[in-house]
Amino acid sequence: QNTQYSDFTVSELSYSNPKKNSRGGISVWLNTSASDSSKPRVQLEKCRVPFGIREPMEAGGRKSLDLAVSSEALQQWCATLDERNIDTVSANSETFFKNKMSKEVVSEFYRKLVTPGKGDYEPLLKIKISEYEGNKTKVFLMKKDGWEEGTLEDVKEIGRASCRERV
Repeated sequence: QNTQYSDFTVSELSYSNPKKNSRGGISVWLNTSASDSSKPRVQLEKCRVPFGIREPMEAGGRKSLDLAVSSEALQQWCATLDERNIDTVSANSETFFKNKMSKEVVSEFYRKLVTPGKGDYEPLLKIKISEYEGNKTKVFLMKKDGWEEGTLEDVKEIGRASCRERV
């Protein structure tokens, strides 16, 4: 289910118990709510794509896409989600990390969703692109008469994108 980000209630998110991932770290999944274990997807507003799709830095990594976030509303929504994540991690730090961590300590290690812009440049939101069968990132192109499904090759430098992103 895709919901416009501005209509998505961050406070209703539910976090899974931590599980070991293939790289030896832990993964905690977000669920739409405590009663709905589906992975939440939100429709972001149209953003500029200043760099195109970036290849992974290491083998087995995922491609990424930086979105220039000019909207104050989208920046605030991301900040609200950041705050919710930090609060949840600090409250559950003993379960997640086997150590009690204060909100301040978690904040120091947490990488925010939107990185501030430098100089005249807009803040950036980095999203990961999945290319695995059954979980491929879908690309939709905005045309004069609506949306049309496209491919990753359609995302060009200095383009624009409106992403449906899993939270």
